[in-house]
Amino acid sequence: RFPGRLISTPMSEQGFTGLAIGMALQGLKPIVEIMFGDFLTLITDQVINHLSKFHDLYEKPLHLVIRTPSGGYRGYGATHSQSLERLFLGIPGLKVVAPSVLSDPGALLQRSLSLGTPVLFIENKLDYPRPLIPEGTYRGVFQVETFQETKGFPIHRVRIIGVRSQGILVTYGGMVSFALELQERLLLEEEIPIEVWVFTDISHPNLEILFSQSVRGKAVVLEESWERFGWGTFVAYQLFHKGIPALSLGAQDFNIPASEPLEHYVLPTLSSIYPRIRTFLQGESPDGTSSVVLRKDVAHPPF
Repeated sequence: RFPGRLISTPMSEQGFTGLAIGMALQGLKPIVEIMFGDFLTLITDQVINHLSKFHDLYEKPLHLVIRTPSGGYRGYGATHSQSLERLFLGIPGLKVVAPSVLSDPGALLQRSLSLGTPVLFIENKLDYPRPLIPEGTYRGVFQVETFQETKGFPIHRVRIIGVRSQGILVTYGGMVSFALELQERLLLEEEIPIEVWVFTDISHPNLEILFSQSVRGKAVVLEESWERFGWGTFVAYQLFHKGIPALSLGAQDFNIPASEPLEHYVLPTLSSIYPRIRTFLQGESPDGTSSVVLRKDVAHPPF
């Protein structure tokens, strides 16, 4: 539909990202597409040492979005299944946005492009065919609510209608579908009602909104990437210092295999994390204390 607005380039992520940065500096609004999120490593110099600095250096709007599919569960192996957005979190001048089934990805993309500062737009592979869940009643029992942030990036809450929650589950991106299944299963099997909180701006998660809504009980933070030094660990740490016991869950500390059983051994799955969440919410944290909890090292993987 728009042949004059699509530029095919040689397969050089460094080259076409540098081209897009130059276009943005000239007032255009380019969108860069990286085929796999794993290949973000090829543009770290352009993004961290150039793109994230130019908005401040030149004191001018810089409209640029880098969008890329991320995540595993497709059997693509160690270099095509990672969630490497963690490498760009905490970089000043760079926003990291993660759409989910609770947010309109097209609207988020337009919002990101009009922001005036560069955005890394992380799309989870598994979410592409999933239907979006609109605001309002969901499955007759759950209520989806949206809180709009000042920059226009929403925070979503899914709660059980008419029931007081006993805990919260915080997540983003492709893990949202997992979180909603966990919420339903905990309600039906254990009679434990929890709220699911979903952030789209994961580089600046406004956790104060959780406290303003008087959240209760314990918190579970779920991400697809590795637990150690991850987004979940950061969020759990912040919650803990507000007096909320928190459990951080993510992938185990191994490279992601291509074999489906082994991939599911490394990445978080419903069967692997449900018992830990249930135990944590029902009693003391797994290590016997009320603190941020990280998964203990596994002796050796089965591969």
